[in-house]
Amino acid sequence: IMNQSPFDFLSYKLVSRCPMCNAPAVNAKLEMLNETSDGLLLIYSRCQTCQIGLIANLSLVQQGIFGAAILTELDKAEVGKFARSQPISADEVMDYINWLKK
Repeated sequence: IMNQSPFDFLSYKLVSRCPMCNAPAVNAKLEMLNETSDGLLLIYSRCQTCQIGLIANLSLVQQGIFGAAILTELDKAEVGKFARSQPISADEVMDYINWLKK
């Protein structure tokens, strides 16, 4: 028996129109990239008209769905690669800032 997703009862519709070209949402291809057991969902969508990508991170909370989305030029494979990678540390950020200053 497969585990049932907390999102199974929901209808996914992030936006009604593309935020870049205003094309109807029916022109977007929506794909779930990752789902965790604690109710986090990573969704990727690409507008078939202008080819802009949309990454949405959604979580199921008692009040409904909480989420954030950003526009991107990354494709699905690139988003998946970064989603599976380890987060960078504060030290790595500081090393990069110091490298930029040189």
